[in-house]
Amino acid sequence: MLRRYHHSVRSITIGINQPHLAFLHICTHAFFKAILFMCSGSIIHNLNNEQDIRKIGGLLKTIPLTSTSLTIGSLALAGIPFLTGQPRFPTLTNINENNPTLLNPIKRLAAGSLFAGFLITNNISPASPFQTTIPLYLKLTALAVTFLGLLTALDLNYLTNKLKIKSPLCTFYFSNILGFYPSITHRTIPYLGLLTSQNLPLLLLDLT
Repeated sequence: MLRRYHHSVRSITIGINQPHLAFLHICTHAFFKAILFMCSGSIIHNLNNEQDIRKIGGLLKTIPLTSTSLTIGSLALAGIPFLTGQPRFPTLTNINENNPTLLNPIKRLAAGSLFAGFLITNNISPASPFQTTIPLYLKLTALAVTFLGLLTALDLNYLTNKLKIKSPLCTFYFSNILGFYPSITHRTIPYLGLLTSQNLPLLLLDLT
């Protein structure tokens, strides 16, 4: 969903004659995606190649820089307003996560996620795009299609209400009941037998 949203934003900005804004969005999007991929790889590597999200937790204490950068990238990718240049890194302690070869690019990408959009925006001169309007025939076409869909829905509703509901046949009821046959024969009966065999040793154990 987010990927489609970002593609739509770029298409719209190019459509309104704002290629510089589309380039800004591509740059910031590249920073966010790169930091997310690097942080997820760092987390998986530090957890001995564990990828089950249910077993991943409490990372803020063990790898604070990676988890903080991952949170920043996630919020920026989600489109939180005024994120670029606004948050400040908290005091990070116990930074002994892994090889500096991995941490240094993560730091640079986190800084890029925060400040790149702000710097690029200030260096792009505002353009005056042409006012784009939809022709009248396209507006009337959309309105006509809407009314046509409404009339079709009303007609289908009227025809559905006129249908006579026939009572199901006996074979229909039999086929529905037949669906419970495997669960009864293959589960219930063996379960009762196993339950009886479990109770008998317990009774013998009590007698001894």
